[in-house]
Amino acid sequence: MVQATMVMAAEGLGKAFRQGEERIAALDGVSFGVERGTFTAVMGASGSGKTTLLNLLAGLLKPDAGRILLDGDDFSSLKDSERARLRRRRIGFVFQDYNLLPNLTLAENVRLPRLLDEAPEGAEGWLAEIVEFLGLGGRLKHLPSQLSGGERQRAAIARALAMKPEIVLADEPTGNLDLRGSTHVCELLRRLCRERGCTVLAVTHAPHVAIHADRVLMLGDGRLLADRPMSDFGDAEQLAIAYQRLLAPVAEGRP
Repeated sequence: MVQATMVMAAEGLGKAFRQGEERIAALDGVSFGVERGTFTAVMGASGSGKTTLLNLLAGLLKPDAGRILLDGDDFSSLKDSERARLRRRRIGFVFQDYNLLPNLTLAENVRLPRLLDEAPEGAEGWLAEIVEFLGLGGRLKHLPSQLSGGERQRAAIARALAMKPEIVLADEPTGNLDLRGSTHVCELLRRLCRERGCTVLAVTHAPHVAIHADRVLMLGDGRLLADRPMSDFGDAEQLAIAYQRLLAPVAEGRP
């Protein structure tokens, strides 16, 4: 069993979907814990179950088996409305495709979670602080269409931080960026942990993204293949080689 002292933990998570008459197992018995203030990367190829895992951790889906703990409390067993309330207030979600509303300015997009939650006024100082932290101070009046890809991604991160969440979950946060933009976003995620005390978990298929994390979870065919500190790997190339070695038996149908 995963220690309940972790800020977030998964215990024996299982999730399956129906495809016609066929039952497809997306996750099978996945367990791990996430320490407060750390940056964890979940690495996996397409179809490995990483997006399903992220949606379960965010409370957007309910597991068929196992449970998810937030500070030791069972988050996954709550009613939909209760999960939604906790998600809004304790978990920030960064979407791969940004999900910025095109008719709102950057500032309005960032404030949106507080408006939807009817959060009390008085957070302008915090919102201004995170916008400056992310290097967006001069772009507040711009629409998403007037921002670069990197700026839109940083705006999505700023919106995820609007409610001062303890945990930030990111779905392929660099998927639409070039190497330079990807590196910048990864460095910002690391700074969120070091300087703001956030706990970050990001799913990615890219070793050059995962290498920035403190720790990597490697998924394959819905199973957790490895849970290792990033210090075990010298660089992104070594990480990629290690993942392919773990994945080979899975691809061949061996346990």
